[in-house]
Amino acid sequence: MNCKTKLIKAEKSGNHKLSVIASLLLLLCSLIGFLLYPQCSISQEKNDEYPRGKISGVLFADYFNKIAGDSTGNQYQYSQFKKGTQGFAVRRVRFIYEHFFSENFNSGIIIEGNDMTKLDGRMSIVFIQASLEWKNIIPYGSVVMGLMPSPTFVWGLSEKLYGYRSIEKT
Repeated sequence: MNCKTKLIKAEKSGNHKLSVIASLLLLLCSLIGFLLYPQCSISQEKNDEYPRGKISGVLFADYFNKIAGDSTGNQYQYSQFKKGTQGFAVRRVRFIYEHFFSENFNSGIIIEGNDMTKLDGRMSIVFIQASLEWKNIIPYGSVVMGLMPSPTFVWGLSEKLYGYRSIEKT
């Protein structure tokens, strides 16, 4: 099966029993996650212990159930699947790690994989950020070394330095 997304595939067999069970299981898992999340202790206190790290991430995924449609075309996202196919499609996964060596020195790495990065439709990994930052090296100034995001919201500076404007002029 050559498709753009990673799938867990299940075929319907005459009735909607499998579809209903999968939907209810997904709903139940989501509800349990939302109900347990507020029970976690989220501290507002400042943590002054160094070194420390922080791991986070983002996952964008879809559940699909192809009820009807043309399976002969190839220009649409789910056109290559037969009627009655259902599954999960992972669109984007982002892994973020920040490490704080001290109050003025930290590092960060952001790795992303998505379904649109390779021509053969497979996920690939892209480094978004991998940098070291030394804060307050001069008053109100920092030094950032490595693969870093462009200074998008420093109006005019990125356009003058890089010839890059992330937002179109109106």
